[in-house]
Amino acid sequence: MYRLEWEISKGALIANICIATLLLIAGALFFKEGFTIQKFLG
Repeated sequence: MYRLEWEISKGALIANICIATLLLIAGALFFKEGFTIQKFLG
């Protein structure tokens, strides 16, 4: 991301969003996790 001239803070934000999304998908597929508003809000 640095070589593409992204700001470091934006790169970290995008990376964290991608990882969180992948973990949500993995939880839904492999562990049959359901998504509710309560789970989303923590």
